[in-house]
Amino acid sequence: TFIGDGGSHIMHAHDCWWIVRDDKAFYVTATPIPWPRSGTASDDWLLRPFPMIRGTPLVKVSLDASTRLLAELRLAYADPSFQQEYQEIRASSGNHVAYTVSVQARILTRYGFEGSVAGVLEMRRHTCFWCPDDAACRKLLRDIHSLLEYG
Repeated sequence: TFIGDGGSHIMHAHDCWWIVRDDKAFYVTATPIPWPRSGTASDDWLLRPFPMIRGTPLVKVSLDASTRLLAELRLAYADPSFQQEYQEIRASSGNHVAYTVSVQARILTRYGFEGSVAGVLEMRRHTCFWCPDDAACRKLLRDIHSLLEYG
């Protein structure tokens, strides 16, 4: 999956460092790949074997781990005891964010995130990386937003 380039424009050439990902890591071409002179990439050009090097992951969690994490959060938010207390806190203008974070913290720390608001924000950035390309991930987010009445 092409997700971007680190190229620059030099005269009429465009050198790109192709970045590809799978559910475990990111890979980047070892050297810049010149863009075809026509300005469009043909299928055979895109399928050429380019030497790749394994890069440092740009996200903390894989697609599989992200899906498990979001599924655990959905399960926690769907629990009737959580919903009852959450709705009571929201109705009384209490701090429902702190209550939500206390539930999230138990799950987030198992996946390497801090059990705090900062950890929640970091988790969202890393797990949401996968969601545009994954229907299950998108559904989990919709369910979570519905349970927390954000969507």
